[in-house]
Amino acid sequence: MDWFEDPQREVCYRTMELLATVDEALGHMEQQLAELRLEESMILFQDVATAIGSIIASALPLLKQEEDDLLLQTLSPLRESISCLVDCYEQEDLQAVQTVLASRLLPAYRGWRDEVERRLRPFVLT
Repeated sequence: MDWFEDPQREVCYRTMELLATVDEALGHMEQQLAELRLEESMILFQDVATAIGSIIASALPLLKQEEDDLLLQTLSPLRESISCLVDCYEQEDLQAVQTVLASRLLPAYRGWRDEVERRLRPFVLT
């Protein structure tokens, strides 16, 4: 069987690739903010939020297990931190964007990402 003949396996593999891209983009956002490039970081943030939304729409339905509460517990802080960051960008408050990114979005994203990767690994490694 061709590796990508299984659509679920391909979705999981592509999701893992997208998670790595989001990690890289978040690092670039931090760098842009350190360089006081608020507008550029906002464009990148929009891409990050879109990528996360894409993962939620495509991969999460495949990952639901009996422990759905754990996945939802990691998703809720991520959504809240994205919403908070949107508000900070709308106010064009560089300091608030930096603070929310570092103290809320990054920890929430990493917790969610780790749980998603844990669930994806069996699909990708088999």
